[in-house]
Amino acid sequence: MSYSNGIQTTYIAAGAAIDTAAVIGRFPALEHPENGGLTGRIVGVMVQCTVQLTGAGPSVISIGDGSDANKFGTISVADTAANARAVVTFTDGETVDSTNGSNRIPADTVITLTSDGGHTAGDGDVYLVVEWS
Repeated sequence: MSYSNGIQTTYIAAGAAIDTAAVIGRFPALEHPENGGLTGRIVGVMVQCTVQLTGAGPSVISIGDGSDANKFGTISVADTAANARAVVTFTDGETVDSTNGSNRIPADTVITLTSDGGHTAGDGDVYLVVEWS
């Protein structure tokens, strides 16, 4: 019997303009010589605010593949002070660390993060952790 851990990759959208309705992060496909057949699952999402998130919020950040903005998940980001970690909530019953096959990420996918610009002000570093197995 053998056992191997998945490959964990942390993608960072540094200084993302969360208050702007736009793509705030674009990450290339998994570049690994043995990526054939691997799929990823989201095991963590964190937003570290660099400029206070205020205004109409919350902002919604979608995790997708460029053609389907929320294919892999959607998070809601609450009002947050500068230099603080934002409260991140998955929406629509999705969960972080999901084993549901419907939101597995193919290794050849370009992952995108898109904000709906729900806040009137605020930036942050968005961290997305994906485990490939």
